[in-house]
Amino acid sequence: MLGDKHIRNAEMASEVWLNLEPSQRDSLRKYFHLRPTSSGVTIIYTLPIAPMRGVGTRTRDELRESLHRLYVEFPKFTSTDDEKSREVLKKLDFKARKCDHPELLEEYTQATLINTMEDNKTLESIVNSSGPIKFIASELIFENGPNRIDIVGYDSKDLYFFELKKDRTSKIKQLVDYVKYYKKNEVLGRLLSVYPITSVEKYDAIKPIMVMRYAENSSSNKRWTDLANKGKIQIIFYKPSYTFE
Repeated sequence: MLGDKHIRNAEMASEVWLNLEPSQRDSLRKYFHLRPTSSGVTIIYTLPIAPMRGVGTRTRDELRESLHRLYVEFPKFTSTDDEKSREVLKKLDFKARKCDHPELLEEYTQATLINTMEDNKTLESIVNSSGPIKFIASELIFENGPNRIDIVGYDSKDLYFFELKKDRTSKIKQLVDYVKYYKKNEVLGRLLSVYPITSVEKYDAIKPIMVMRYAENSSSNKRWTDLANKGKIQIIFYKPSYTFE
């Protein structure tokens, strides 16, 4: 039946995750998440050295062992020494991105949004959410086909489908079609109700958000408002920036 393999692997991943010590979960969830697939569970990494790279596991024991190894090595791949981090990630089978300007990668933007969305008050305000938007899933899908959602978020009331675009585009049909597909497919609710790390028991609506790079002369252009109204979506723009601590 459609989605059954994804659902079984989501249940398995949730069981393994909940059996970890609270300190292990607190550390790992900062920069990793779990993506159930038809063949197992992929562990996804979200720091800049290897944004959105993953390691696949097929069984409960493989997933448990991989998460344990990541926790043991956690201080090393989050250290200030990038070369040491790369070495550890390679040993753990995560392949670092080979790019002189990783900030230009769509995966970099995706990972950054995932890492920061729950604490992002600007995002919360601009999409008019009911509260902080929790990250739920990346590249969500439960069958072969085009309906792969870049990021799924949840504000305790509604789901948010974020579709990321590296450049500005007027091609909104893809996101509009995603929403139509998932609104009529009950598998989504079944899958999210058992999703690992953060599950969703129920939601009222799906809010589609297209995310594009900001430009001074285009982001306030009326064409974007007209396009968003036409597709019944929201279009928002992000500004690459630095934060300091």
